[in-house]
Amino acid sequence: MPYITQDKRHLLDPAIEQLHKVLVDMEVDDEENNTEGNLNYIFTRLLLMVYGTKDETRYAQINDAMGVLSCVTQEFYRKVASPYEDQKEFDNGEIVPFRGDPEIVGSVVVDPNDIADEVVKGMTGMMDALGEAMDQHLEHMKERGKPIGSKDD
Repeated sequence: MPYITQDKRHLLDPAIEQLHKVLVDMEVDDEENNTEGNLNYIFTRLLLMVYGTKDETRYAQINDAMGVLSCVTQEFYRKVASPYEDQKEFDNGEIVPFRGDPEIVGSVVVDPNDIADEVVKGMTGMMDALGEAMDQHLEHMKERGKPIGSKDD
């Protein structure tokens, strides 16, 4: 959880702001700058410094580092990506699985109604097979007075 005390933030923020300034300055000096690679480098170096290298790290430390990265990803998604996606959904409309209009899937035109028809046919076939099995079971019960697969069957 990134919601650390204000005292800790006061200690960490100047270093983070300085690092941000370096990243921005690198971007200005080099139009083809690899910001993602630079961030990856920073995170990797910090993780190695905190949790150690492969020769000195134990599983618990690896697990801790992976947990931190997972939580960072989730927090970024929660605070940045999710509101962005919500706004885009509001702007452009939600995704509707079947509109009734033909869709292009790969290079094949697919009508969602045809897909629905195929699903219904498949379900009908399964229900018919289940009905037949039940009929056979009931017939067996009438003939022998016990369920199929019973001990004396």
